[in-house]
Order: sequence, then C-alpha cells, then structure tokens
Amino acid sequence: MSVEKILSQFQATGLQTCFHGRHIEPQIYKDLDGSNWRLKDYEARGGYQALRKILGQDGAPPAEDGKSGMTQDQVIATLKESALRGRGGAGFPTGLKWSFMPRQFPGQKYLVCNSDEGEPGTCKDRDILMYNPHIVIEGMAIAAYAMGITVGYNYIHGEIFDAYD
Repeated sequence: MSVEKILSQFQATGLQTCFHGRHIEPQIYKDLDGSNWRLKDYEARGGYQALRKILGQDGAPPAEDGKSGMTQDQVIATLKESALRGRGGAGFPTGLKWSFMPRQFPGQKYLVCNSDEGEPGTCKDRDILMYNPHIVIEGMAIAAYAMGITVGYNYIHGEIFDAYD
C-alpha cells in the first residue's frame, strides 16, 4: 500500500482531526477562541461546578453523611470509576495514582502540575493554558483536596510567554 493511499485515509479539514476514518471535533477547546479565558467566562460555561460539588455549595468540609460535599475517599473512588488516565506516555490511571498518596504523611505535601511541554512536537499544555487555564486550576484544586495537599505549583516552560509577545 502506498504512503499516499494510507495518508488519504487521514485527511481532515478545518478544526477536525481524523483518526481511523472518523472525524473528531475538538472537545477541549469547544466554544473557546482565546479571548474568553477569564474566570467569569469559565464559570459561565459551568467551570468550578465539579469543585463546588466536591466541597459542598458553601465550601464547608463534607459531612459524614456526604450531603454537603464529598470525602477524599469518595473523590478518589469516583475518579477510579471514571477510568481517567494521565496525559503522559504511560497513560497511568489517575485515580490509582492519587490513591498512592499517604494520607497521614508527617510533613508538607506538594502538588506539582507539569505544564512543561517537554514532549517533542506537542502543544497540548500551551493550548490548554492559553485557551482554558481555569480547567487546570480546578483540576489542581480537586487533586489537592483529594490527596490532602495544601501547596501546589504549576511548572510552566518559559517559552510559553513568547506566545504573548
């Protein structure tokens, strides 16, 4: 089979991506144009609803009955059921990874979000941070709550700032 014939199966136009003959519309950036990244815009699209559900509407810690929010164990169990996987090469199950964090750790725990964009030829981290930064912040807040972490950092490669110049 020729290269041209193989490549012809993967032709897409516009914002579509083609995978095994199926055209896939973008989901992460749906309805985002880079100008509506503000907090009020994210909240208008339903942003921070997951965090509010987890913490309870009033932001108070969850009650034992779970009515005012979710416990750390409930968040991790829900994440495991979702089968969400990491964006790294191994695609490791996120819920399983979060469950490894010792709850009774004697010292300070840190959450580090790697937005380095270290993979050759990719722009996924940059685009998420430019078009939908609050989804990263919300995810970090949920992760921190679920693992009992109080300090978080998002490592951003310095070249990201070139996009704003």
